[in-house]
Amino acid sequence: MEGLLFQVESFLLTFLLGILAGCMFHFYQLFLRNLKLRRISLYFLDFFWWIAMVCVISVGILLINQGEVRIYVFIALVLGVITYFRWGSSYTSQMLQKVAFSTVWLLQKGYRVTIFALRKIKQGGSKLIHRPPPEPPPPSDLDA
Repeated sequence: MEGLLFQVESFLLTFLLGILAGCMFHFYQLFLRNLKLRRISLYFLDFFWWIAMVCVISVGILLINQGEVRIYVFIALVLGVITYFRWGSSYTSQMLQKVAFSTVWLLQKGYRVTIFALRKIKQGGSKLIHRPPPEPPPPSDLDA
């Protein structure tokens, strides 16, 4: 039996989860703006981003009210996202922009380092595979 206090607490915590979801979505928008992807890559990234968001929200709801999904849960989530974009995004935008830029920079550097390392490994491997046969030993005076 759920009491009113439990429902109010669940509503408030779900409202905070909605604010967090709004903040995460805001970061994702700024991240994409800095990344500049091709359209097909964007589709894949969007797909995986929304899978991650569904997982975060599902785990949040599971922890908040043991996974019970009621209408006030959806209302609280939507109100949290609206509240974030209406009032909170102006305070966090500059910080999130820096974090998004740094994340893109780190991913690009990591990508470049990985490609460089793979090329070096490939070059080293091809030298092992295509190495010339050993030279015969020089003739000695004893052979004659």
